[in-house]
Amino acid sequence: MHGEVSNETLTRLTNGVELADGEAKFSDIIAAGGSGENNWYHVSIMEGRNREVRRLWEAVGHQVSRLKRVRYGPVFLAKSHRIGRWEELPSSDVRILREDVGLSGRSTGQLLIKKTRTGGQKRRR
Repeated sequence: MHGEVSNETLTRLTNGVELADGEAKFSDIIAAGGSGENNWYHVSIMEGRNREVRRLWEAVGHQVSRLKRVRYGPVFLAKSHRIGRWEELPSSDVRILREDVGLSGRSTGQLLIKKTRTGGQKRRR
């Protein structure tokens, strides 16, 4: 994140900001270090619309310089995961994801995660 962020701005981001495709907000924002022009925040969103995190920060006058996904729903992603590589999720994580969306914990296949060059992720079954 470029620049200092005021407490008022953080409150706006958790209360809701109007974007072109409707209101959006962070469910959590935690300062994670940095100083001056480079500040880090851990944020959580409940939806995941296109470029939602970047658009939320831009709506309050800040630019995101680096974005890193560390969790997909209830499943934390391995730090060793590399951009452009596929990895098979452990069956325990597949079960957690299935149950999180209301499906039975049993699966006929594995869920694969590919990290794209832009830092986003694509799911494949």
